[in-house]
Amino acid sequence: MAADFAITYGSFAYSSLSGLTVEGADEPLGVRLRQSATPGRDGAYSATSLLEPKRFTLKGILTASTATALRTAWRTFRAAHSASAPAKFYQHSDQYVWAQVAGIGKADIGGMAGAWIRWEVEFFASDPLVYAETATATSSLASGGTMTNSGDVATRPTFTLVVGTAGTITIENSTTGESMVLTVTTTGTYTIDCRAETVVKVSTSMPEVFTGQFLRLSPGANTIAVSTAGGAVVTTLSASHRSAWV
Repeated sequence: MAADFAITYGSFAYSSLSGLTVEGADEPLGVRLRQSATPGRDGAYSATSLLEPKRFTLKGILTASTATALRTAWRTFRAAHSASAPAKFYQHSDQYVWAQVAGIGKADIGGMAGAWIRWEVEFFASDPLVYAETATATSSLASGGTMTNSGDVATRPTFTLVVGTAGTITIENSTTGESMVLTVTTTGTYTIDCRAETVVKVSTSMPEVFTGQFLRLSPGANTIAVSTAGGAVVTTLSASHRSAWV
């Protein structure tokens, strides 16, 4: 997808509100934590364990021909930025960051020929990475293969495997040296979400079948290797990931 400048937060497109103009934005880079990363399950690390959360601010003006029209538009703007769960924030249509409104830090009201409000909205992103809108799919990995992260920082993939015969299955990223092991006693379709750190069979959570590290994809090409033991047969293995940037 080609990039275009189209600011959107959740379902609110800034261009959709008449009289609303974004005049500026800061976009700080991720900051490295000073302390060491904290090990997760069996040595796994969260995707952003080495980066602090980041804050960024949008600034602009909202104008209207009358005070009544301005009040109506301002209510619409505030409703779109009420405190809520994180949502996708797009500065460009092909990339997003998961962000949450920290607050409306400024709302200066005035007007002579018309009415206006100069505003600032502060956002908070606990996950500071920027993700590609379009996920990259990789199929035919049952015998291994290559996955490519086009970004500049490690990202977490999701794997879907169909187990034809139960046993032990090891999936390794030879590029990073990380590996994860599934020991299953029943056949079927298993989904490993390395970002959420979950293992699900259909709709049932099955963390007990998992050991090892949830895999990361380093920037560039990553070699995926698959091995089995105990008679396990992997019928199909596919994956998807979103390239990520600091």
